[in-house]
Amino acid sequence: MERTLECNLSFPQSTVSQPDFANPFAKIYRKTPYPRISPDRASLSASNKIVVVTASHTGIGYAIASNFAIVGAAHFIIIARRKDVLEQARKELAAAHPTTQFHAFAASIVDDEKFMLCFGRSGALQKQMS
Repeated sequence: MERTLECNLSFPQSTVSQPDFANPFAKIYRKTPYPRISPDRASLSASNKIVVVTASHTGIGYAIASNFAIVGAAHFIIIARRKDVLEQARKELAAAHPTTQFHAFAASIVDDEKFMLCFGRSGALQKQMS
């Protein structure tokens, strides 16, 4: 039996800074880090660490990469499928955060062999840092 789910939410045509739902999921909508999760907090430091995030070449992943660089990650490994966009993101992040070394690897998480090769390379970085 086939079922159809109807959703009657309407969204304004223009972009709004805060969702305009009758019953919002969150009481406060933030666009920047607040003190408790600030990347400047020492307890959240990524100093001298290697960080690996898939799909960090655009959108939320790109913001995650940038914030790990802010908190001092020594190396950040970007893994994504689109090599051209991946390399552009690596260049932009490296220019914005010169104290973090950004490494870009084109691979899909469904390609086990290529994906494990990326982790092998991150292991080699770890040995160099030791």
